[in-house]
Amino acid sequence: MRSLQTVILAITLISGSLAFAKASEDLDSLGVNREVVRKARKLQPNNKVKIVQKRSVDRRWRVEGTLGYGYITGGSPYVDSKQLEGALELHVTPRWSVGGRYYSFQNELSQEGQRVFDGSPSVRPDVRDFASDAYLASVSFYPVYGKINLFDWNVTQFDIYLSAGYGQINLAQSGSSDLISAGGGVGFWLTDWLTSRFEVRYQTYKDSIADNQSRRLEQTVFTAKLGFLL
Repeated sequence: MRSLQTVILAITLISGSLAFAKASEDLDSLGVNREVVRKARKLQPNNKVKIVQKRSVDRRWRVEGTLGYGYITGGSPYVDSKQLEGALELHVTPRWSVGGRYYSFQNELSQEGQRVFDGSPSVRPDVRDFASDAYLASVSFYPVYGKINLFDWNVTQFDIYLSAGYGQINLAQSGSSDLISAGGGVGFWLTDWLTSRFEVRYQTYKDSIADNQSRRLEQTVFTAKLGFLL
């Protein structure tokens, strides 16, 4: 009799275990896509994956025309200068471009210059040799690019670039002088045809002061531009 009770108890325990296992499996599979789970288990989370997307705006053999406005710091402390810029840039590849730029300068006395002129009429600084306009040939290199979400309006491509240039600047008194420039900035390719740039440049040239003495001016130019890709 005791043996029969033992067998019945064993059968009961086994049946209960099987039922519990089946219930657990059903609960685990509730709302689960088995194929997704299977693929997820094959993932190796320790592996690093790099994703590089192509540039969304192709600039190979395209011409970019821009108009810009810049503020100049440095140089003569008695003069505030601003510049209007018009430029054409030929993008040979997405990494390299060559261009030509034209600058028109606007000059006026700074606060310090106005103070000196108003306070000491007999001792005034020589500020006659204003820059009037300039021409510059440039080459640019674009080593870094990426994409950003622009105010949820568009996923915009940008390039960080370096540039160097050489040209001539025309002065009010001493004629023309060599103009050397180096700088960099970031360009945003907003659509396949609309562009914008923010640029910082160093430029240097020689002008003249009293008794035809020459001096070298070193300036920093901050420029914002808007353009079109053709």
